[in-house]
Amino acid sequence: MSNTSLLKIRGHTFPPLSLRNCTQTLSFLSLGALRRTVNGRLIFLEGAQKLKTVIRGKDVQGPGFEGLAVGTQVMVESMQRLFEVMAPGQVRKSLMRPLVLGSLEGPLQAEGEEVFLETPQDQEIVFSYRPLLTMMVVSLSSDYEEWTSKSTWELVLEEF
Repeated sequence: MSNTSLLKIRGHTFPPLSLRNCTQTLSFLSLGALRRTVNGRLIFLEGAQKLKTVIRGKDVQGPGFEGLAVGTQVMVESMQRLFEVMAPGQVRKSLMRPLVLGSLEGPLQAEGEEVFLETPQDQEIVFSYRPLLTMMVVSLSSDYEEWTSKSTWELVLEEF
């Protein structure tokens, strides 16, 4: 087992190895709303889509939340991947989120927050990357089980 993790949280110093073997759940928070028209038809009033992540860990050592509080802003190098599609004939695309350097998978190259192809393709291209997310701490909790010397913890963050 590796002693490192793909997950990195910038803006707070965690003890060595405390972020290894974590689980991360990413979900989209829709800031829009479902409404009914006067005719009873359901419509969606679109708003921005932000991400929420729940990071859970279980290890001998806890994550060291001291100094980390609700409202703290951090940068998260996500373990989860986002997938996007480049249309046929398209050679350049702006990403939905900034990417973690070196995480792009697919026949594309990255340049800032854009990806590009050297030559246009006649079919759509699906690619993935790990996003770099600016997030705010929503909640944090930590448990310790004495007899097994196991620490479990959870960190909930929402995109800034």
